[in-house]
Amino acid sequence: MQETPNQSKKPRALLIAEACDPDGASVPLVGWSHANALRELVDAHLLTHPRTRDAIVARGLVEGRDFTLIDNEHVARPLFRLANALRGGDGKGWTTVAAVTWPSYWEFERLVWKQFGAKIQAGDFDIVHRITPLSPTVPSRLATRCKQAGVPFVLGPLNGGVRWPQGYGDRRRAEKEWLSYVRGAYRLLPGYRSTCRDASAFVIGSEDTLRSIDARCRDRCVYVPENGVEPERFTKRRSRRACCPPCRRRRPGGRRGRLRSRRRRGRGLLVVDERLDQSREVGAVDHLAVGRVVQRVEVGVVRVREPAADRDAADR
Repeated sequence: MQETPNQSKKPRALLIAEACDPDGASVPLVGWSHANALRELVDAHLLTHPRTRDAIVARGLVEGRDFTLIDNEHVARPLFRLANALRGGDGKGWTTVAAVTWPSYWEFERLVWKQFGAKIQAGDFDIVHRITPLSPTVPSRLATRCKQAGVPFVLGPLNGGVRWPQGYGDRRRAEKEWLSYVRGAYRLLPGYRSTCRDASAFVIGSEDTLRSIDARCRDRCVYVPENGVEPERFTKRRSRRACCPPCRRRRPGGRRGRLRSRRRRGRGLLVVDERLDQSREVGAVDHLAVGRVVQRVEVGVVRVREPAADRDAADR
């Protein structure tokens, strides 16, 4: 790492984000967004996977100075193929994917320690922060090693694994979430207890995750909801106003609502839609789903209208 006069007064942080992609979505984008924001506050050096090198360089970071690539592809690639074979289809079996691929992250951490362990022990960094993986089910052997070196180790934001509600076992099985029934077995993984014992802090991204955290860690948990909007990504100016289609005019005595989601497999939309149909307390409710949120399902809960040129809409 090369220091400048302005950086030398900032805390020196080693940021670990195995999934980190400014052009990606979901976990990789969260990894990049947090790492990039932290770079404004600390003298940071980022450790990530080679697959997103070009995207990171395009954002102005210099390899070797600002970030280092940790290549665990020799383990990650075969495990990823195995997970895809076992998950039961595209977009399904996420618990299976997590269960099969977690050893690839352990290999990533082994290589991190191999390349940076001496620097951590020598006090070159004031803090080590693991940003991704986000899952609270993936322990870290670095927690103990950093504690032994006298360097604080932070994990987070930890998020994910919201429990399935009762009464939706059919959807659970349709999503091939067989392992979700025994998800709590992650507490038996090597390194889980030592992570709880030796990590300095846990950044928690949701209340559900906070409730699932081991009681021994609660006094070191900091609740920071990790979802948000980065205004710099929205540069286009509005050229039209969104309006409700004529077919959606409010019925007498009815109420109007809108749902917005980024996912086509909108499990949450189906639940809300079904409950609105069954509700007798709120009266008639008109609602329009905006965005790519509706899956074509066997049950006739939602009637799907093909997306128009300038919008995707689900009309029931």
